[in-house]
Amino acid sequence: MTSTALDVSTIAHALLALEDEFLGTCRWASSGDPAQDWFLRWYHGIRDLGAIKSLTNIEALASTDYNQLNKFLVKKGFDPKFGPLDLGVASVLDMLVEWLTVGERVPFTGADGNSYPAFKLEDGVRVTNVRGLDSPVVTIDTQSGATVFLCMIPEPANGMELVRQAMVAMDPGRKDNYNYDSVVLPTVDLNLEPDMGWMLGINTVSSRTGGQLSVSQAFQQFRFRMNERGARAKVATGIGFECTSVSTPLVFDRPFMCFMVQQGSVVPLAVLYADTDVWLEPAGSLEEL
Repeated sequence: MTSTALDVSTIAHALLALEDEFLGTCRWASSGDPAQDWFLRWYHGIRDLGAIKSLTNIEALASTDYNQLNKFLVKKGFDPKFGPLDLGVASVLDMLVEWLTVGERVPFTGADGNSYPAFKLEDGVRVTNVRGLDSPVVTIDTQSGATVFLCMIPEPANGMELVRQAMVAMDPGRKDNYNYDSVVLPTVDLNLEPDMGWMLGINTVSSRTGGQLSVSQAFQQFRFRMNERGARAKVATGIGFECTSVSTPLVFDRPFMCFMVQQGSVVPLAVLYADTDVWLEPAGSLEEL
């Protein structure tokens, strides 16, 4: 069996949560992997448009404690996958949609000649043609206003190619195909752990601290069910980072100037120059001065 999956929404949401909580807005860099290049171009574009912040049904947690991140995953119904890290983030999608009307269970035979459980839908179904895809794209309206897209495609080369084809299917210029007035679909029960190795080595520099971080672990747990009543997707993405540079303190090893400024004032108070002749252990407490 060759079923595959990849959710980029939780990956993008995780990176943005990390920026908001720890790093500040930053530019993520590829280690040279083509999948990283494609994803980061897409991520920077939608982040700058504000498209990630508008996503609902996604929750994220960023932390320096991998145990805390694992507890978050377990609470959301997923396996604890994080190992020791310097910084990490988990993002969870849980999206349930219901069709406008309940579909009808029907007999169904796949192209492989085998029988599978299936259902037929008519309400809210639109069939369109999209340039770049050989098969029609079906969209199904749902009670929440969300839309489910489906299209029969050849086996994708990898997860990122699957995402690329999904974005082709979303082309707003798709044309209606009036040859079909309904759709027959097999029911689906999918539980996968997509290969996330392509993310390893993605790196950035914090705009707040100047510290350098690199992705050292990444995983995704992907679950999806669909039947005559609707569909539900539950996805957990985890990304762990290691510090690739150590922040060093600025050491005052030469004589220095020092002064105080009262809040709201522009007058320097008690300006001094401290040479080594006064680098002494104070003879008493500050209160005793």
